[in-house]
Amino acid sequence: MKYFEFTFDTNPCTETVNDVLAAVLGDAGFESFIEREGGLSAYIQQSLCNEEVIKNALNEFPLPDTEITYNYVEAEDKNWNEEWEYPDIGFPFGETQSAGHDMYYMDFRFADENGEPRIVRIDNEMDNEVYFVADNLVEFIKLIIANQEIEEKRLD
Repeated sequence: MKYFEFTFDTNPCTETVNDVLAAVLGDAGFESFIEREGGLSAYIQQSLCNEEVIKNALNEFPLPDTEITYNYVEAEDKNWNEEWEYPDIGFPFGETQSAGHDMYYMDFRFADENGEPRIVRIDNEMDNEVYFVADNLVEFIKLIIANQEIEEKRLD
């Protein structure tokens, strides 16, 4: 699959702004995100990319007084799940501050009655241990917006 790499600059550039941006972009079709100085890098399949949808998502960004600009290029063709040997359980949508060794995933092995996947964190340095984070993406975003500490439970 061919991807575009979008570079989003956020102002203010905070963890909360970038986490909410990742969630909003996930709804617009983006599959993975890398936090970087000044904002986020985000990846979307070229066949699914609709710039009008992206612009609308940014225009309706839920955090007031946030400026977001972007540009994009064709991404290097690489399978990051294979590169980092993450398990194939769903879609990665964000990394923690561990420089890519922990990733948040939409875990489609377990979905609720509406088909919403649970949110887990995979710790790549701990032999890909999986930790439950939230029942679904909406609950995960609520934790972030409320600036609550995320309580995780290791899954066996």
